[in-house]
Amino acid sequence: MELYKEIEFMMKRSFQDPLFSMEMVCDHLNISSSYLTSLFKRYSTSSFNKCLVKLRIDKASELLLNTPLKIYEIAQWWDTMMCIISLIPLKNKQG
Repeated sequence: MELYKEIEFMMKRSFQDPLFSMEMVCDHLNISSSYLTSLFKRYSTSSFNKCLVKLRIDKASELLLNTPLKIYEIAQWWDTMMCIISLIPLKNKQG
């Protein structure tokens, strides 16, 4: 449970970094991605990636409600996040 809490803390601290990923967490904690996945299956109702996307959606919602940022400015931030997320599986498939 302690390791899972540390991963949650890392996610909350770093989710706005477009390059933040499961691989980055695993490298930092020196664990395998399958072990991280098993931690999420044990302690969460969502996968790592779903939790990460939820944090980013919540942040975008907060920005819409509580800042003077224009929708297109938030959309640009969101597009950057989603483009990088969509490239991660492709990168992993290529080796």
